[in-house]
Amino acid sequence: MRIAQPFSGLEAILTENEPLAAHTWYKIGGPARWYIRPRDVEDLQEAVRRCLENHVRIYVLGLGANLLVSDQGVDGAVFRLDEEYWRRVKFEKNVLEVGAGVDMQKLVLRTVRDGLAGVECLAGIPGTVGAACA
Repeated sequence: MRIAQPFSGLEAILTENEPLAAHTWYKIGGPARWYIRPRDVEDLQEAVRRCLENHVRIYVLGLGANLLVSDQGVDGAVFRLDEEYWRRVKFEKNVLEVGAGVDMQKLVLRTVRDGLAGVECLAGIPGTVGAACA
């Protein structure tokens, strides 16, 4: 049974049947039924709300590091937090605020260059901050 378009009105952030091979390090994998790139928290909340209301499975894709996706694809919504909002990095005195889409290696380099300690233990871990927290 095909679900009625659960994401009507969100076309600016949604692609249907997006090949996931283009988004993984190993360049394999079939399409995501819905590929969603929210621009901010409001987009994310609305898309997740619609997934829950329509019983659409939710998956989150970071940089696609160490990820194998079936050639049959993913029957659900794949969220990618790679828009500028999710890649923000803010330093204020000794406080670091980063978005879930920040590349872990780039964050480690930046903190070292700016003289902040504590994040360097994450060196060598591929992916994004959001994936490391999950």
